Amino acid sequence: MELKVIYLPLAELTPDEHNAKEHPADQVEQIKESIKTFKMCDPIGIAGDNNLIIEGHGRYMALKELGVDKAPCI
Repeated sequence: MELKVIYLPLAELTPDEHNAKEHPADQVEQIKESIKTFKMCDPIGIAGDNNLIIEGHGRYMALKELGVDKAPCI
């Protein structure tokens, strides 16, 4: 089985309202700096017809703040 990376608009991703992890502003800033330095090397994990984020909420938040249109997703 192979993972398929697809690029989706952030507007088509649905954050999980029951996500247990919290991402304070300083952590999102760290993620933004990492993305600026290393690019987006870790796709956001999604599932279902509504592209529910199951892994990568912090990266999603950072990308939104950076004004990025699309994200790599698996």
